[in-house]
Order: sequence, then C-alpha cells, then structure tokens
Amino acid sequence: MDGTRPKYFHRYYEFAPDCYEGLYRNSNGYAVAIVACVSADNTWAAYIGGADPQSEQSALRFVRECGSKLSEEDARHFFPGIDIDLLYRE
Repeated sequence: MDGTRPKYFHRYYEFAPDCYEGLYRNSNGYAVAIVACVSADNTWAAYIGGADPQSEQSALRFVRECGSKLSEEDARHFFPGIDIDLLYRE
C-alpha cells in the first residue's frame, strides 16, 4: 500500500450499510470519536461525540447513531484524505 487512503464508500451503501470511517481517542478514561458515514440516499455526514472508552468499535457506532453532526467544513477538516464526491447531508 502506498500510504494513500482508498476512495471512500462512493455509492456502495447498499453493499455495506454499516461502513464508516472513524477517528477515536481515549485519554485518562474519557473517549471522543468522530465518524463519517454514507447514507442510503448517497449523501454523507460526519458526527462527533463522547462515548464509553471501553471499546473503540462501540464508541464509533454510538457516535454514528447519537453524535452531534458536524458542518461540511469541519467534516472535511477531520477527514482530509477522503476522496468523496457525494453531497454533504445538511
């Protein structure tokens, strides 16, 4: 692998509806996660939130379902390597 990220989910929601890209950090018993995901209507959005630090995967899922939605500008800041040409879900 050359160190670049693969093209993001680009219109493949129907094949992998539970796929998402996530960032997770845990420090001193507190966890924060930022998650980008594609929806069935081929739009994408990113969410941020605090979560239980016991499991990275459960934290990412929780934030995907219950986190605060980021603006498109903030989402692209946290996921600069994602090559995505879908509309951002407002």
